[in-house]
Amino acid sequence: MRTLSIILPSLIFILHSHLTLAETKKNPSSSTQKKHDQHIQLIDANDYAKLLIKTNESWNGALLPDYSAQTPEISVIKLTVPPKSQLPVHQHPSITVAYILKGEFTAILEDNSKKIDLKAGDVDIEVINTWHYGINYSDDPAEILIVFIGTESTPLTINKYNDKP
Repeated sequence: MRTLSIILPSLIFILHSHLTLAETKKNPSSSTQKKHDQHIQLIDANDYAKLLIKTNESWNGALLPDYSAQTPEISVIKLTVPPKSQLPVHQHPSITVAYILKGEFTAILEDNSKKIDLKAGDVDIEVINTWHYGINYSDDPAEILIVFIGTESTPLTINKYNDKP
């Protein structure tokens, strides 16, 4: 499967809502429906979900790789990048989704041939097996929710120079 349709939290919400709605439609008097307060309105999640990104490419235009036959593993981290700071040159060996929660952030290929400027509410698919770095040029911290879609044995990030800033 080559297409990544939405970041993990939204996917979980939609899946849960879909399953709940399907159960309610099959059996309106199900225990799921009975658990809700009589003042709670049942909604269709599709009316409230917003597709943030659907692509088979990373931000530099490279196609995403096929999923591995190894044991899949999803990791989610919240990264806070301090003001006026730079991440080291690194790469991600698996599919990685970044959602900017707060602030501004710029991702740049190591050779400076391409960059992407992101602000709160933006989402991007990170480059894979490609050296890059990120900079927070602003006076405020940048908060980034990062979803790594890999395997048990694959590192989330590889630092090119194996040191910390």
